[in-house]
This record gives sequence, C-alpha cells and structure tokens, in this order.
Amino acid sequence: MARQGKLRIESLGELKKTLTASPGCEIGLLVRDERKVEMEIDPKVITELVKLLQKVGGSRDEEDY
Repeated sequence: MARQGKLRIESLGELKKTLTASPGCEIGLLVRDERKVEMEIDPKVITELVKLLQKVGGSRDEEDY
C-alpha cells in the first residue's frame, strides 16, 4: 500500500478535527531541527490530547483557537 502524503496542521481547530475524525488511527509527529526525527504517538496520549483540546475549545466548532 502506498504511503499517503503528510498532513500539515496549522491550528488547534484542525488538530482537534483530525484527531476526532479517525478514532484509532495511527498518528506520527515529525520534528525538524538540525535533523528530522519521526515519532509515533501512543493512542493513550492522543486520547488525553483530545480531552485537552476539548477543554480549550469547549463546544466551539471554530477552525482556529
């Protein structure tokens, strides 16, 4: 199966929408500094991150927070 392109997320609203749209999906993080480092994010961390985003954004459906 071909690897899909990387999605660039530029707001908390986009991040919340992406994380909640596909529960159970595999999430990775690319950190660029002097060298690129790819990391996988544990599903437990994703669940906690979604909870935090819901607290920050409340029930607003805005794209940017």
